[in-house]
Amino acid sequence: MKNQKVLENIHQLQYPERGQNYVFNGYMKYLIECLGEKEEYDYYFFSFISGDCVAQVFGQNKDRWHPSLSQSRFDYDLIKRVFDSIGYSFAFVSPDELKAEPEKYKQMIMAYIDKGLPVIGKGFNNCWDNKAQMTDEVSCIVGYTDNGRTFFRLPEEATNLMPINLEDEYSYRLVFVGDKTAAPSLADVYKNTFFNIPNLLTLPPLNGVSFGIQAFIDWANAVVSDFYDIAESEFDCWRVYTIYVCNLATNLFSKQFIDRTFDLTPELAYIKPDFDEIYADMEKTYVKLKEQGGEFNITYETLQNKDKRKAIAETIAMFGHHFDNLYKLVLQEKNYG
Repeated sequence: MKNQKVLENIHQLQYPERGQNYVFNGYMKYLIECLGEKEEYDYYFFSFISGDCVAQVFGQNKDRWHPSLSQSRFDYDLIKRVFDSIGYSFAFVSPDELKAEPEKYKQMIMAYIDKGLPVIGKGFNNCWDNKAQMTDEVSCIVGYTDNGRTFFRLPEEATNLMPINLEDEYSYRLVFVGDKTAAPSLADVYKNTFFNIPNLLTLPPLNGVSFGIQAFIDWANAVVSDFYDIAESEFDCWRVYTIYVCNLATNLFSKQFIDRTFDLTPELAYIKPDFDEIYADMEKTYVKLKEQGGEFNITYETLQNKDKRKAIAETIAMFGHHFDNLYKLVLQEKNYG
């Protein structure tokens, strides 16, 4: 064991201009690089398998960020779904396990970094303008120094390493990649994930966060309620509203990568026209949202205008209807195809 080490292949892991807005999938792609695995296991592959590019999210807690499904449901089931798809076992370490045996897991992290492998984790917070932000981020540990007293994590859109320790007040989850197992074919992975869409769109709420169809219902209801009656001095547009627009826009953009399912499984090609029509309807509704001033360009004044809020809420609710159509389309094929 060395006194310090940082992985050599450090680079930016997420590119928003390419529609890459979900950090977990960037870290999985990085892990794949370090394992020397298939190039087909790219960011967009993981975005689909994780469900990030399928299920909208909406959070009731205005103090926290809720950017994606993988951020809000970073649990054993998510990790198993993703690692099963690439044919690897894994170890999932809960906050209680880490706090019970911190030295054991510090040694494990250092051992992984020594052999060139990052460790994915959840629970890392940021600090901007000397104010702690409750970001509870998914991140990637890529180095250590001073025999593990300090570790380094890699932010998603930069290469500046951020020092952390694992004995502060935050609750960390850790994921260690395990042994290689039999990997399913890409066709099977995409087909199984496609048929998992109804489950992703109807996930139950968790810790004040709703998903899929329910997320649009709750978001629309929030817009017409007093949820956005916030003092302008306390208004953080990205955290309380625009992050959900980003979620929506990213998922509409990601259709082209879900379409890989039809290329790999020709037996499903006959439903592609119906699939395309649903997404075309979503794009039209998104244009309407933009015209109403309810997209990325929304202003504080708009969110304080009840008439404008009502119109925007009705448009947001329409997305719930579109995704309900998608739910029914895939479920019918799954049950009777």
